[in-house]
Amino acid sequence: MPIIKSDYIRDKLSYIESKIKNDTKQELYNINKTAEDIFMHILNDVYGWQLVNANNIKTNFPAIDLIDTTNKIVIQVTSDTSSDKVKKDTIEKFKKLIKEDEYKAYHDYQIKMFYIKQKPNFKLKTLEILKKAQVEKSDLLGIEDINKQVSANPNIAQKVFKTLCEILHDKICDSDTPPQLTTKLGKSTIIGREKELEEIEYHLNSSKALLVHGIGGMGKSTIASYYLHQHKNKFDYYGFFEGLDDFVNKLEIALNLKIEKRQERLTIVLHELTKLNGNKLLVIDDIQDIEKNKKTIQKILDLKEHNGFKILLTSREEIEGIDKYLLNTLSIDDAKELFNSIYKVEDELLLEEILRYLDCHAFFVEKVAQTLENKKGLLKLKDIKDKFDNKDFPNIRVRKRENFNKLLQELFTLDKLEEDEVLLLKQLSILPSIDIEFNLLFKIFQVDDVIEFQENLEYLT
Repeated sequence: MPIIKSDYIRDKLSYIESKIKNDTKQELYNINKTAEDIFMHILNDVYGWQLVNANNIKTNFPAIDLIDTTNKIVIQVTSDTSSDKVKKDTIEKFKKLIKEDEYKAYHDYQIKMFYIKQKPNFKLKTLEILKKAQVEKSDLLGIEDINKQVSANPNIAQKVFKTLCEILHDKICDSDTPPQLTTKLGKSTIIGREKELEEIEYHLNSSKALLVHGIGGMGKSTIASYYLHQHKNKFDYYGFFEGLDDFVNKLEIALNLKIEKRQERLTIVLHELTKLNGNKLLVIDDIQDIEKNKKTIQKILDLKEHNGFKILLTSREEIEGIDKYLLNTLSIDDAKELFNSIYKVEDELLLEEILRYLDCHAFFVEKVAQTLENKKGLLKLKDIKDKFDNKDFPNIRVRKRENFNKLLQELFTLDKLEEDEVLLLKQLSILPSIDIEFNLLFKIFQVDDVIEFQENLEYLT
């Protein structure tokens, strides 16, 4: 069965809590002693403390159960939620204890409580008494606090998960495969697209495999990688793969495989994937040559028949045998937000007019905004509008099957440049991508007219 780490942790902690509750009713208290060590390790995992059992320092250490001499913390682990337990049995006893020579070293340690049942909801008067004794409400910890930290932080979840597995001798921890199957996970930010992300989530939950398709520049890679970042904490294993070859190459490394026969690599990788316990999210971006790779794609899609797999693909082409989601242009509001995130425009009506010229195509919206940002003082939004009005730039009209390269060439064309300008671009293209002083460029290109050369450079850049 698929196991999500946060769910696994919640279930095991709930089991421990229930066990303690039942044993306490039967006046069996050995579980409380065992719980001290269990939660000592878990609290160290969650908060980065260095707690040890107080009995390891001194047998039958009074008043408290756990001590961290580095962070100066003492903790009472208990299933007793009465106010007397914290006030009399812990705080008062510890305050008396530190007056003795043997325990004076602990006089400035912070007292905390950890409840192995649901922590108490003390009245305001009780909390005020505790505060006077330097014990804040935040010092009263319980299992619900561990669950919150685990849900919020996958690194903490991994540590607690491993600790529980080791304590409970659960074989689920036997796998050495890291949760993150690829070092890169794509973009972790996105502008807009809330509606599309919700729809992708709905379709992927329904079908377990989904293709996000559309012409180039729509933001398929961005939305797929952001979806992964948005949902990765729900999965035990996840990865972002840049094409089919990258899928096999990266998984061979992540799964610690050494496959000698190339023709067997995909089969072995897929077989090893099915051995992983828990939920897996595989995002394969920019799949090309669909017809040529038809069999490979189908074998990957067959993973959805196994428990715990969700597969998100992106491509400019359509793929048979998988649910499809067509990613269209941005909404006008999302397009404005994207544009303004790069180049701030005060004239909203003018911006909307430019965005209509660009048909709210994500790539062109971004590139025009970047051009204006890079040419501050030299180029204005009104100049762009004039070029569209004068037909220097063609209007972009996105259609389902329209070729992205054609659109790119139409907007960013060299046809309008003079011959000497095209020649200069070609000369510049052979130079390395490093900062080069103007004076050195003059020598490299044997410039006669320095002013004209500089003007051409500024115009072209």
